[in-house]
Order: sequence, then structure tokens, then C-alpha cells
Amino acid sequence: MHLLLAILMNLRFDIKKYNYGSSYLEIRQLRSFCAVAALRSISKASVEMGIAQPTVSVHVGELELELGVELFERS
Repeated sequence: MHLLLAILMNLRFDIKKYNYGSSYLEIRQLRSFCAVAALRSISKASVEMGIAQPTVSVHVGELELELGVELFERS
């Protein structure tokens, strides 16, 4: 889990260099990503975090949009 966070934080600084500082990650996006990755479920992550499932989906979607990659396969 900590390794994923470290990778994303390093990626953040690389993106920032190329986008002239216009791109930033928010902790809430990273927390949602880590919870979904650990639990392998957006709904389980939302219960664990105590927030609504659509909110977790939005956080992950924002992160994917910002990074320009799909982080999870959706069924």
C-alpha cells in the first residue's frame, strides 16, 4: 500500500514538471485509490472509508483523468 502511494507521489512530481505545475493530486483521491486497490471493490472501499460509493468513484475517476491512465478494470 505504501509503495503504491510512493509511486503515485513520484508520478505527481513528474506530471507537474511537464504540465508546468497545473496538475495536482489530492489526498482524498489517493486515499480512495488505495482503499479500492486494497479491498478490490469500490463499494467495499466506500463502506470502509465511511463515504458514499459515488464519491469514491468520482475520486478514482478524477485521479485517472489527471494521470491519463485507467487505474482499474471495470466490469
